[in-house]
Amino acid sequence: MSDCLDPARLATQGARLEGEFPVGVLARIQDVSPEASGPVRYDLRFMRDPAGAIRLEVRVAAQLQLRCERCLEPMPWDVRSETVVAVVFSDDQAREVAGDLEPLVADAEGRLSLRALVEDEILMALPLAPVHEHPCGRQVQEHHPEMVAAEAAEDHPFAALAALKKSY
Repeated sequence: MSDCLDPARLATQGARLEGEFPVGVLARIQDVSPEASGPVRYDLRFMRDPAGAIRLEVRVAAQLQLRCERCLEPMPWDVRSETVVAVVFSDDQAREVAGDLEPLVADAEGRLSLRALVEDEILMALPLAPVHEHPCGRQVQEHHPEMVAAEAAEDHPFAALAALKKSY
């Protein structure tokens, strides 16, 4: 399949595209998850709304390796994202898109890059500060005692309330 998509033609056809990329061909994903090796899957549905505007349902999934911001150890991260975007062909059209949709601006020839679209969706689905779901505090205490000491020294906004509660 070509990396170059014609969203107008695909929407008129009501096309659905499914497939996957090896994570190694997605440079920006490799930058945030160099240890990842699995595929990045995508499912795209092109359609036109009643007014004739192009809508695109984007589903992406990948298993990445991110670094926990708490303990700095690598951890698996399951990425799943479902988004609906409005495909537009100019900045003026982008400003007219309904508030519940994100505009996706096609290039000067009215095309979209499949690879860039999938990569963007994966990147937008990533957390700003990934952390383990389970407490990884022991690892932090062992490897970064300065962080534990700094957290303990911080003023906690509800400490005064807790002290009042104990006094009654």
